[in-house]
Amino acid sequence: MPVTLSPLYKIQGFCYAPAMFPLHHHVTRGPRGAHAVPLTLPMIVASLIILSTTAVGQTNYFNLRIEAIRFKNVGIGQFDEGKARKVLASRPGAPVNPRKLRADVKTLKALGYFEDVSNVVSRASDVSVFIDYEVTARPLVSEVITEGSTIFSLKEIERVTQVGPGKRLGRKMAARAAGSLMNYYRARYYYDIEIKWRVEPTADPGWVNYILNIEEGSPGVVTELTFDGNNEFTDKELRRMVSVKPNRNPFARWARNDAFYTEQLKDDYEAIRGAYRRRGYMAVKVALPDIEQIGSSSLRIAWHIEEGLWYRVETIHFEGSPGYPDDWSKKWISLQPKDLLTPRALAKAAGELQSHYRSIGYPHAEVIAKWKPIEATALADVMLEVEPGRRERVRNVTISGNDTTHDGVILREIDVKRGELYNEADAMRSRARLERLPMFEEVRAKVASAETPDECDITFAVEERNTGKVEAGVTAGSEEGAAVAFKLTEANLSFRRPFRGAGYRVSLGGEYGPEHRDANLSFRNPRFWDSRFYVSTELQYRDVEYQDDYSQRSVGATLRTGRSLGRYQRASLFYQWDQMTVYDIDPDASTLYEEETIELGAVGAQYTFNVMDRRYRPQNGIYFSIKALAGSDMLGGGTEVNSARLRSSFFWSPGFDHIVNLRMGAESIEPYGDTEEVPLPMRL
Repeated sequence: MPVTLSPLYKIQGFCYAPAMFPLHHHVTRGPRGAHAVPLTLPMIVASLIILSTTAVGQTNYFNLRIEAIRFKNVGIGQFDEGKARKVLASRPGAPVNPRKLRADVKTLKALGYFEDVSNVVSRASDVSVFIDYEVTARPLVSEVITEGSTIFSLKEIERVTQVGPGKRLGRKMAARAAGSLMNYYRARYYYDIEIKWRVEPTADPGWVNYILNIEEGSPGVVTELTFDGNNEFTDKELRRMVSVKPNRNPFARWARNDAFYTEQLKDDYEAIRGAYRRRGYMAVKVALPDIEQIGSSSLRIAWHIEEGLWYRVETIHFEGSPGYPDDWSKKWISLQPKDLLTPRALAKAAGELQSHYRSIGYPHAEVIAKWKPIEATALADVMLEVEPGRRERVRNVTISGNDTTHDGVILREIDVKRGELYNEADAMRSRARLERLPMFEEVRAKVASAETPDECDITFAVEERNTGKVEAGVTAGSEEGAAVAFKLTEANLSFRRPFRGAGYRVSLGGEYGPEHRDANLSFRNPRFWDSRFYVSTELQYRDVEYQDDYSQRSVGATLRTGRSLGRYQRASLFYQWDQMTVYDIDPDASTLYEEETIELGAVGAQYTFNVMDRRYRPQNGIYFSIKALAGSDMLGGGTEVNSARLRSSFFWSPGFDHIVNLRMGAESIEPYGDTEEVPLPMRL
C-alpha cells in the first residue's frame, strides 16, 4: 500500500504484503510547501513501520532470510535445475536482497534456457521467506519440417532461420525465425510470400518439431506503374509518393533494390489517400492496386482513383458543451466557414477546443471532429462533439522518480496549485520547465480523478540522467598552438551529502600547452532564493604567447545575475574585474608593443538569443549576443572605457556528419575620463 506523507518526509522502505515485497517511493507535495491530506491512523502505523526499517539497497530487511529457493516450470521444455541454481547470487540462509533478486532474474534469462523468468517472495516463517522462480523453459528442436517449400533446401532454411535440431526454441524465437525466412523470400522477388509456423511436441519430453507452412506464390519485378482517374495530381507526382515503382537503376537487380512486398502497397495507399485529403478531397476513394503478371517475371501495378469533390466548410456546430453557447466555443478555434476542409484543419480545431476545456477545469475533456457533406454541393457541415467530463480542482501534486534531485528543485518549477481549477496549460508549462533542466532525461505529467468528488491529483514523474561529465582532448590553433584540454562539469551539485541534488551547476576546465595556458572555474545557482533569477560567478586565468612577439596574461572574475525572457531569450547584469598584462616582448617585435599591466573594473548588461538544438556541439540553430560594459575607477579598476560587442553564430548540418558554422562579430571600445586611449592589452 503506497504511503502518502506530509511535505517534511521522503520515505524509502520495504513493506510486507502477503505474497511479495513491493518497494514504494511516494512523495506528495502541495504548492510551495503546503501540507498534503492528513495521514489516517493506518497510514501513520505504516509510516512508523517503514521508518524503523533500513534504507533501500541494504541487505537486511526485517532480518528476514531465505529459507529455500524453488523453481516452477510452466513451459514445455526442460532444463538443468542444478546449473540454474549455481548462477544465482541469492543463496538459502542469506538475507533477502531485492537488488540480487533482480540481478538473478537477468542472469537466468542470459542462460538461454528460458523464454520468461519471474520471482515471487512469500513468507515461510517469522524470520524467513521462500524465493519462488516461475520459468518458461524453451524446448529443444527435434526436427524442422517444411510444407510447401519448393525453392530452398531444408539445410538453407535452417541456416536462414538459425533453427535446427538440438537448438532451444521459444515462441519469440520461432516468430522471429519465420520473419527472417519471409524476408529471405522477398529479397528474391517472392512478393506475395506467406509463412505460418507452429510447434508440435514429440514423444520425447522437452522436444518439439518446428513446422513451417509456406505459400511461395510467384516471383515478380515491377516494370510498369499506372494510374487512372487522377486529375489533381499528375502521374509523375503520384509516382514520387509511392514506394513500389519500377526501379530504373541498372544496378538495382544486382543489389536487389527492386524487390517489394504487398504490405508496402498498403503504405502507398495511405500516402495517395492522405495527399488527396490534404488538398480538400475528403471523400476520395483509392482502392488497393491490381497486380498484373505481364511476363514471366514482370508485374504491372495499376492504381484506380475516384477523386470526388473538393470540400469547403459551410457551418460549424457544437454538441455536448456544458452550458456554453456556440458563439463562445467558436472563439477558441481557428477553423472558420469557407475554409478548406482537411484532416489537419479538423484535428486542429478539435485540439484547440479540447485544450481550452482542459484549461478551465475539465482535465478529461475530449473533443471529436466530424463532418458531413451537403448533398449536391462541395460544402460540408462540421460537428465538434464535446465530452467534457467533470470539472475538477487540484487536490494533490505528486512527484516521483527523483532519487537524487531534491524535491524543492522540482517543486519550484511547478505552477500547478492545490485548490485551483485544473489548468492543462499550467501543467504543460511546468513539464516543459522540468524538461529543460539538465538533470532529467524525461518528464511525464499525469492527471487522475481523486476519490473525492470534483477533485483530481497530478503526478510529475521524472526520469533522471547522469549530470556529471568529464571531457578531455587536444586543441590546436594558428595563434595559440596546440594544447591538452580537459573539462569537468556537474549540473546537479549540492553542498550537503551526497553532494548532489540541489541543482547547482559547477564547471572546472583548462588547457595546457607550450604557448597556451588556460583555466576556468564557474558556479551557477539557476534559481537564486527560488526566484526566477540566476546568480553565477566565474574565475578565469589565461596566458598566451602570440607568434613569438609577445605574451599576454589575464586574471579575472565575473559576478552575474539575470533571468530568462521566455524559452529562447535571456538578459543579465554583471560586474567583472580583470587584470591584463602584456610581457616578454621580443626585441625585434613592432614598437607598438609595450610591457603594460592594467586593471579593469566594470559593470555591464548582456542580451542573448539562442535557438541552438543543443548546448554542446550544436548541429542546427542560431546564437546571437550583444554585450555592453562601462569601466570606471570607482569599480575597482584604473581604466575608464565603454565597450560594446556583438556576436552571432549560425549552425547548419547538410548531412554526412558535417556541420557548417558561420560566425560574425563586431566590437567597439571607447576611452573616456582620465583614460586617453584604449590600453594595449584591450586592443590585442
